[in-house]
Amino acid sequence: MSLPTRSPRHQLQRALCPLLTALPLATLLLGLVGGAATNVAQAGAFLALLGLTALLNHRWCGWGSALFLLVMPLWLVWFVQAPGFGATFLPGVTGYGAVLILLSAFCAVWFPVRGVAVFVLYGAAVAALGFPRSPLDWLGMVWFLLVALLVGFALAWLLGCADQMVRQLGSAARRDPLTGLGNRRAFEEALRAAWTRHPGTLALALIDVDGLKTVNDERGHAAGDQVLQLFAQGLQTHLPATHGLYRIGGDEYVALCTRRGVDALHRAIEAATAQVRQQGFPLVGASVGVACSTETAAPETLLTLADGRMYRDKHRKYPARSRPRTRGPWEEQAATLG
Repeated sequence: MSLPTRSPRHQLQRALCPLLTALPLATLLLGLVGGAATNVAQAGAFLALLGLTALLNHRWCGWGSALFLLVMPLWLVWFVQAPGFGATFLPGVTGYGAVLILLSAFCAVWFPVRGVAVFVLYGAAVAALGFPRSPLDWLGMVWFLLVALLVGFALAWLLGCADQMVRQLGSAARRDPLTGLGNRRAFEEALRAAWTRHPGTLALALIDVDGLKTVNDERGHAAGDQVLQLFAQGLQTHLPATHGLYRIGGDEYVALCTRRGVDALHRAIEAATAQVRQQGFPLVGASVGVACSTETAAPETLLTLADGRMYRDKHRKYPARSRPRTRGPWEEQAATLG
């Protein structure tokens, strides 16, 4: 299953400025159809504002949109009162109120409910100052204000729920349900990122829990799961915060650190093993294989290198119990990160 790389809110944010670019162009086209090349100045100002909005959002996310929402009500008063398309199809308060609803939707894409309330009320204040204030105008403005708030609040709430759902799905897809550690997907993503950050100092340790099969055979799989949980808890307790820890399948864990952190990693493994033994599993141990980024040209081969060293360590400690390696279901394909 492929996970979404961007939330619905983020996707809408990326699409808004290109979509809004079509509005001034359509305005000019309709003006030409009507026989007059009007509103060129308004269309040019709108395009310039969109360009500035996109530029500021690229450097400081949200600041461009805040500027857009501050300037747009002023531009809209100018547009609907100018001769041409605005005065014909969006007259006065009626046209302004209709566009105010669209502005509230734009605001909801970038800001939470409180931001929507602030910008919509600001837009209403600009309308109150920019248009004749007859009782009918006030009534119409109140109506459009309520509709704009309703649309903005609903969209902001829906996008917030969608963002939260995407985050939860992404977290669940990268989490091992038994131990709470990151799973193989999370490890692969972390390895690529760590390879970029520490190209010459990255170390990877593959850790295999010894004696788990005996626990499963003699005391049941519930006891085996307890061993895995206790071992993970012990590693988390004793590993420095700079070390990444993942369970990639079965009884195998992977830790990512720099080469200077390998000694701390070995101490944490010894402490975690001792902790499991104290909890009533005296035959449990751990075999470890470590590989460094200076030994290979690509991150994909680090795990393979550490895997071979881990099995040599296991064979050295338990020669009578060693057997040819059998790969688990998660290793059916070649160990690649692509």
